[in-house]
Amino acid sequence: MKQSRGQHGIGISAAGMYGQLTTGVSTKITSRISRKKPAHYFEIQIDTAKNVPTIIKDEIVNWKKPQGTRVQIELEAKYQKGPRSVEDYIRQTALANPHATLMFKGADGAKLEYKAATRKLPVAPKEIKPHPHGVELGILMKMMKSTQSRKVSAFLAQDFARISTRTAVGIC
Repeated sequence: MKQSRGQHGIGISAAGMYGQLTTGVSTKITSRISRKKPAHYFEIQIDTAKNVPTIIKDEIVNWKKPQGTRVQIELEAKYQKGPRSVEDYIRQTALANPHATLMFKGADGAKLEYKAATRKLPVAPKEIKPHPHGVELGILMKMMKSTQSRKVSAFLAQDFARISTRTAVGIC
């Protein structure tokens, strides 16, 4: 079991797809993992029929940043200020990620920059067992095929978080 989404859900994927659907313009990504490696520039479209990315362009570029990622999405939407705005989301994301520097240029030309408050990365989370309410059918089937348990109640109690033997028997 591993987390397959980022800490903030499917935000960037959804934003990229929304941009593509409203403007037809590819998501542009510039990324460099270290100063010893070259920076790459990508233009990506999402094949909505197959739900897979299509790389339109992949080239090595000169980028002055020693490391980091820049994502540019052109989209058509209602631009608003205040609560539930893009600026509010960026501010909250910066608070949740004090190790990251976030920069945003709005449609009105206003620029926001939240500099990293620390250089220390957060401790990697430890894997925990899933809760039955958060497991989709396909994952449940996969878990049942790979369990060491011989009974359904034992499977529920041993392979899920917060399910006691008594609760597992009650579910069965």
